[in-house]
Order: sequence, then C-alpha cells, then structure tokens
Amino acid sequence: MAGNAYLAARAQQVGARWLEIPPTVVDIARYVPRNAGPQTEELHTPDDPRPLRIGWISTMTAMHFVRTLAAPLQLPGIHTETVAWNETGEAGEIARVDVGIMPLPDSPWERGKCGYTLVQYTACGVPVVASPVGVNRERVEPELNG
Repeated sequence: MAGNAYLAARAQQVGARWLEIPPTVVDIARYVPRNAGPQTEELHTPDDPRPLRIGWISTMTAMHFVRTLAAPLQLPGIHTETVAWNETGEAGEIARVDVGIMPLPDSPWERGKCGYTLVQYTACGVPVVASPVGVNRERVEPELNG
C-alpha cells in the first residue's frame, strides 16, 4: 500500500512488486459542504463586507510550511486566530473559512504527503490555494476547487 504515486515509485525502487494506492478519504458524515449544513454560509465575494477568512490546518510541527506566508498575511487590519485542534470540532472549523491554504516546499518529504488537508477542505466545500507539490498537483484544479 502506498498513499500516492510518488510513494509507490519509491517503494518499487527498493523492490516492492505489488502496490495499491487507495484513495485518501474523510468521513462524509462529519465533513459536510458548508452550503449543505444547518449553518449555511455563502461563499465570500469581492464586495462582501465580512473579512476574508484564510484557514490553515496542521500540527505545530508543520508551522514552517506556513511561515513563507507570514509576511504577506501580516497586513494592517488583519486579525489572526489560533484554534486548538479537537476531532469533534475540526470539520466545523474548516467549514468556517473562505479559503484553505496548504503551502509546501518541494522536497522528498512533502512529495510523499497524501493531500489529506486538501481532501478535508474540499469535503467542506472550501476552495484551496496549495503549493503545486506532489499529490497537490492532482487534487487542485484551477477554477474548479482552487
């Protein structure tokens, strides 16, 4: 089993003979598209008076991924909020954002990531902006979901 084609190719290089690449999935009972849930919110538009909510989900050990965006996001009037992770509230917090981000450097470790964060965003109906690294290239389609 390999999480993506990059990992499968690496496994084949060291002798794996038979590989399957299962899809990366989420529990659709928990991850409800934001326009289908009981607290329906419209997507943000350019003339919307509400502030644009940009979301990033990960562990603190991956904070270095988002540091490349720290300067561009530190604009006057920009409010930041850190929300502690918990399994029961995660999907709801994701559904609150207008755009989900997944910044990644292009290195072997990141090429091996399986895009779970992107699957979470899109399962909630949230458009994404992601670095074109590894499986992200397959999961994000400009003008469709990112």
